Amino acid sequence: MNDNWHLKLQDYRNFLTTNGLSENSVNSYLYTLGNFAQFMVESYGQFDYDHILSVDIKDYQNYLLNIKKYKPATISKNLVVLRNYCQFLIIQGYMTKNPCDEIPAFKVQNPLENAPEVLEGLHLKRFRRAVYAGGSMRDICIYELLYNTGIRVSELCAIELDDFVIGERSGTLIVRSGKGNKYREVPLNAVARASVRNYLEVRPKVNNNKLLQGQRGPLQRKAINTILNKYAAKVDIGGQKMHPHLLRHQFGHDMVQNGETLSVLKEILGHENINTTARYTKPTKKDTQEAVERLNQ
Repeated sequence: MNDNWHLKLQDYRNFLTTNGLSENSVNSYLYTLGNFAQFMVESYGQFDYDHILSVDIKDYQNYLLNIKKYKPATISKNLVVLRNYCQFLIIQGYMTKNPCDEIPAFKVQNPLENAPEVLEGLHLKRFRRAVYAGGSMRDICIYELLYNTGIRVSELCAIELDDFVIGERSGTLIVRSGKGNKYREVPLNAVARASVRNYLEVRPKVNNNKLLQGQRGPLQRKAINTILNKYAAKVDIGGQKMHPHLLRHQFGHDMVQNGETLSVLKEILGHENINTTARYTKPTKKDTQEAVERLNQ
């Protein structure tokens, strides 16, 4: 890969940023493109960023499926990135046809991977107790905001002190720049409001307005992951890997289980399409396993 490739990646980064993608999404796109470029170099000895063939895309699809053992949904996400990049090259005048158009989408029967990854009730209680046993008002606030609002970790890290409107019986968290730079207002229940109030009483007095503070300044997503995994390591959570998005899924799953409508949940989570929200109505792998086990009971 030559310097022209790196310059073109920078052009693409600027293009994505201009079109409203978050920094995390942009980095994910560029990481995926880097993996494809590395595959091309290892397979063919070179990678010409402006000369991508449909056979290259098909070979990469087969590599991800048969060698990397990726699931169809993950492969499809990779192909979306490649399709968008090739469309960018068309706009730039480097290509006239998108090679991804010739690649058929995977057909998957009953894709259970679309069901949310969640903890069982007992495992969630164990994890929550571990957080509270740690005694950190900040960490309790992190957990309660993630679980009781369903916000993304990027939205959590971006919260500033004046993004809260908290009263005696109600409260609101203002998400000023959610996914796709979309503004929304998320209701805060009593537990979430209490966790914010308790943390604000002990929050360090610093020269920035971010809610969550660490020893070196505002917490970033890596620090949030580290904090959650610290508590997950203390208890049995059923072999699940703890991460902030798991608690977002937990929120969506539990809201549906409590009888909330998809339209309400869609607004709270900030989904653009209600079909995304409908994932939380699908059975989990545990649900289907228990169903077949009951057959001979």
